[in-house]
Amino acid sequence: EAGIPVAPVNTLGEAVEDSQVLSRNMIVSIEHPEGGSYKATGNPFKMSNSENEIFNPPPTLGQHTEQILAEVLNYSPEQIKMFYENEVVG
Repeated sequence: EAGIPVAPVNTLGEAVEDSQVLSRNMIVSIEHPEGGSYKATGNPFKMSNSENEIFNPPPTLGQHTEQILAEVLNYSPEQIKMFYENEVVG
């Protein structure tokens, strides 16, 4: 009528139940080894020739500590062992 594009403003609950959101798998369930299953937003970019998306949970607390200390910060295995013994890291 006035030539202005408009659309309804949905609540969060309405948005996650929207038929388009559901049909495009925009809400996915991710299994976390310690926290159980939780819902997250899916990838908004869909490729017609790609397989189903795989979502990994976030890392657990301290999961990559040794890798970061050794590979990024260049600490020796002896230094890393000392960090654990002195409870610098857990």
